[in-house]
Amino acid sequence: MDLNHEVRNNTRFEHESPVTYKDLKTGTTYDAIMYNFSNDGLYFETDLILHTGDEIDIGIVNSPYSSSSGVYECYCTKIIRRSELTYGSSRYFYGYGAKFMRASDKESDDFRNGIFTRKHQRKTYSKYINFTNNNRFYMGIIRDISRTGIFIETKGTFSSGQTLMLAIPFSNKKKNIIVSGEVARSNDEGFGVKFKGKVKN
Repeated sequence: MDLNHEVRNNTRFEHESPVTYKDLKTGTTYDAIMYNFSNDGLYFETDLILHTGDEIDIGIVNSPYSSSSGVYECYCTKIIRRSELTYGSSRYFYGYGAKFMRASDKESDDFRNGIFTRKHQRKTYSKYINFTNNNRFYMGIIRDISRTGIFIETKGTFSSGQTLMLAIPFSNKKKNIIVSGEVARSNDEGFGVKFKGKVKN
């Protein structure tokens, strides 16, 4: 397994976990295995060819960046290297080094504090929202929003992977926008949701 060919400013730690990654150009999702990580990136292996500079979303089933075990988290990354793996050294054909994409020092601080990085900038937003899960109705307050997701402040407890139906209010529309979403992370204040698709106006 190819672990340490590029010069790094951060120590890498071994951590094996299934991951999924999405090609941001095609939207196609693939499976892979993560083998180590550092403060600013990770190493994973897969059979498919990626290229240096490709931007991908990586979902980690058992994220080492979370303070709790078994937490699923998603990060936006850029491929910085690729190596072909020799027969017998791995069950996969290629190994990749991926670096987290952070646009500012604040995003870097957020990352170290356990908040996943985002490709799409989130804007502060303060509106009540209604949402459902398993035919039960809930209410919360939207605290920020982007093209790909929102953070909802609520007293309810929700786990990563749960699917929700959300009625998002917009001031310039007479009706709510109904979308489906998946819980990506949660904390004591509420939870982050990644949009899955628009349902209707």
